[in-house]
Amino acid sequence: TVRSLINNDIRVSIVGLSAEVQICKTIAKETKGTYHVVMNEQHFKELLFENIPPPPIATAQNTSNLIQMGFPESKTFEVPGLCAW
Repeated sequence: TVRSLINNDIRVSIVGLSAEVQICKTIAKETKGTYHVVMNEQHFKELLFENIPPPPIATAQNTSNLIQMGFPESKTFEVPGLCAW
């Protein structure tokens, strides 16, 4: 339902291929998404490519923790060393 979309912070954007439909417009508006109706082939491509990259997430909702990663380094030593497997 639309209420569950809103409660779960799911944004809905719709690209309509025919005449404007009120329920699509309502869903997009209430979920803070977008709703557009295609006028021609070029307009369809523009709308499609507008929606391909995801919109930015609000900083309050961003709960990701980044882990710093690195790659092993190859070092040479002047003094020979032993390595046991």
